[in-house]
Amino acid sequence: MYSTCPPSPTPSPAPATLTWGDNDCDDALSAVDALVDLLFVALLPAPQPAAGCPDVGDDVDVANASPHIWGDVDCSGAVDSVDSLRILREVARLGNAPVAGCPDVGDEVLVALG
Repeated sequence: MYSTCPPSPTPSPAPATLTWGDNDCDDALSAVDALVDLLFVALLPAPQPAAGCPDVGDDVDVANASPHIWGDVDCSGAVDSVDSLRILREVARLGNAPVAGCPDVGDEVLVALG
């Protein structure tokens, strides 16, 4: 008689420290990150992000914040051209108005895929 063992739970991926708005996870906030958002909005293919990087549009859990969409840097609920603009403003050091409950563009955040 064979006994069956309950299946082992699938381990959750370890959270990673990423930069909010760094859509390709190359450790540098740049105009390319804004372009990745625009390509997503236009339904065009984007450059492949670094390993362990969420794809733009993925749901992610941000530590000490509510769940968000990767690439939605203003936490409006959708990735759009305003997100690209906020990234470009940060790259140009023009700053952005803070959004309640949303990390600031360029902040390091602890992220787990949702």
